[in-house]
Amino acid sequence: MTKPTLTQLEEYAAKIGFPALDAAEFIDHYDSNGWKVGKTKMVSWQATVRTWKRHHAKWKSERKPQRGARPTTMPIAMRNRIINRLNERKQRIMRTFPDGDHPAWARQELAKIQQQLDKL
Repeated sequence: MTKPTLTQLEEYAAKIGFPALDAAEFIDHYDSNGWKVGKTKMVSWQATVRTWKRHHAKWKSERKPQRGARPTTMPIAMRNRIINRLNERKQRIMRTFPDGDHPAWARQELAKIQQQLDKL
């Protein structure tokens, strides 16, 4: 099998309706593993491009977040523990001033707690 050029990959991807193919990524990926698919030598790069096309949507959704990116979800148990701690802090402040006349620092603290709860 002859290795494809960037131009060949881009033209073939356009021909099969796969403009999302990053030809440079494809070449880098297979250069790094010796042009193998699994443990088998690649026989047809065109067939491999068609496979990438079929799996593109799934792979895109499964990609790991970039380094430094904020995760989109946290485990439910952790979220519930955080919510419980924030609510306990809120209740402690509320019990300290049962008449509802909170000093400025208490109002600020309650507002911070509520902001954190809203984010969760």
